[in-house]
Amino acid sequence: MAKIVVAYYSAFGHISALSKAVAKGAERVQGTRCQLLRIPEFSDSSIRVVNQRNQDSKDSLAKHFK
Repeated sequence: MAKIVVAYYSAFGHISALSKAVAKGAERVQGTRCQLLRIPEFSDSSIRVVNQRNQDSKDSLAKHFK
């Protein structure tokens, strides 16, 4: 039996949906078992600083990715 782990990080849900689809497809293969593993939010202070800078940015391109 093949065992597959689909590990993912999803802040907005898009990657979560893709990961669930990957797991569902993998389980269609006979003898395969798949497990989803969500990576939690990062708590490192440097990551929070970058995220805050992105939120505060006045750049039109940065606004597009919000």
